[in-house]
Amino acid sequence: MSYVGRQELARAREAQALALLEAAAEAGERCPTNLELCCALSVDSLATPVDLLKRLQRRGLIQIERFQNDRVVTITATGRKTLPPLYPVAHWRDRRRASGGKSLAG
Repeated sequence: MSYVGRQELARAREAQALALLEAAAEAGERCPTNLELCCALSVDSLATPVDLLKRLQRRGLIQIERFQNDRVVTITATGRKTLPPLYPVAHWRDRRRASGGKSLAG
């Protein structure tokens, strides 16, 4: 596949992912998991949804609030958010930053 073809495929997948996130936010549902996004986008790698969400965030289309086992996505254009997690424990990276980079083990 040519470079242009890969770019077009990436943009199409970004649009699909954004549509799924918009639908979840509109319906008041939780953010789709990486596995759910893989299935919906017909991709094999669990890294693909992570990369797609990062690109959407860099483009300013979404905002992501990460938790230990979940995330909340805000659609920038509408301000709609996916449902907050049942257990809103901060993501370990965020907890570590808050502690000044110190180990959280004890």
